[in-house]
Amino acid sequence: MIIRSQDKKKIFNLEQIRKIDCETNMIIADDVSILGEYSTEEKAIKVLDMIQQEYGKHLYGQGGQMATADIYIQPFAFIPPKVFQFPKDEDVEV
Repeated sequence: MIIRSQDKKKIFNLEQIRKIDCETNMIIADDVSILGEYSTEEKAIKVLDMIQQEYGKHLYGQGGQMATADIYIQPFAFIPPKVFQFPKDEDVEV
């Protein structure tokens, strides 16, 4: 999943986000780049929850016999491309 910083100037892969700094309430990627800054630790954690929820979305079909034709549909999973834009501090409700 692609992550875009709060100031919209940086884009990272989700795998590059390494920590949440609870003293400053910043979400930091690659130990240097600030992706988002929030007024409370709870808001920063809420944003991480939002990323987790977005990352978990996918489409899945179990497959099986088609009811209207003599065909078997294969099981499938499709993970659509995803982009997460860090919300502004005032847009995060705790």
